[in-house]
Amino acid sequence: MRDGRSSPGASSGPSAAVVVRVDAARRSEALGVLLTGRRGLSAGVAAELAEAAGLAANCWEQFWVAESGGKIEAAAMLSPGAGRTAMVFISPLREPQQIAVPARLVAAACGELDPNQVRLVQALLEPGEQMQIAAFEQAGFQRLALLIYMQRRGEPKRIELELDPTIEVVTYSTKSHEVFARAITASYEQTLDCPQLVRLRTIDDVIAGHMAVGRFEPSLWMALHCGGEPVGVMLLNSVGVSASMELVYLGLAPRWRGRGLGRRLLSHGLSLAREHEATTMFLAVDSENEPAMKLYQSMRFVPTTKRVAMIRTVGA
Repeated sequence: MRDGRSSPGASSGPSAAVVVRVDAARRSEALGVLLTGRRGLSAGVAAELAEAAGLAANCWEQFWVAESGGKIEAAAMLSPGAGRTAMVFISPLREPQQIAVPARLVAAACGELDPNQVRLVQALLEPGEQMQIAAFEQAGFQRLALLIYMQRRGEPKRIELELDPTIEVVTYSTKSHEVFARAITASYEQTLDCPQLVRLRTIDDVIAGHMAVGRFEPSLWMALHCGGEPVGVMLLNSVGVSASMELVYLGLAPRWRGRGLGRRLLSHGLSLAREHEATTMFLAVDSENEPAMKLYQSMRFVPTTKRVAMIRTVGA
């Protein structure tokens, strides 16, 4: 790929489209295609769209288009994130015959990523976006899960965390980092929550990714252990400036499941949200994780939307 250089293999296949990195002169045109599927947007409108979409400065380095005869056929943007991840977005698809070009575009863009910087590329799509899903599958992505996004509104009662006295609770700090690493790793054993993600990244990458969700506050991260044995972990982050909090992760080691610990942790988490004047809590859960779904529904979390999560690894 290039700034004006053709990508290897980009001109083969059903279309003669060439993949190029977007330069500053064509940014408005490419942004219009990416966000609306239309060419010819003014620079002002494109800038407004970029601001509304919350595009960060580091997105522009990974902004690519497939063009033919000087016209942009498809656009893709990879937004780097914490924990060696990136989120990818593609321009709208309206006809099945359009699938091949963005598929090749995304595959080529992912092929240019440095695995030392990005290990996992992700896409979130609405279940009805079947052409987009097909394009990502052609680009080498696999379906990770159907994610159910849920929320709970209203102030909960204040509930103290009652645990067996042999279980110790620590909040996050640099000194307790390894305690959290062991607890999260232990919770991945036999997990029903996006099991395909296990071992794709280092645990330090995973923790860095969790920290980047919303606003990280060490006092809202809790790890449980018993005599040095990992028990479980609950990670809460504040969301923006609104009165909201996100349950970033809740997991237990296999031996500690089925004892009501998850319910007690989440009840206490809701109490912590109240102390922080957060009246809404958000979370996302794998639809195949029936025990977690039942827990959240029993605690008055209601589904709000669904997304198909797709992933592709970078490097070996």
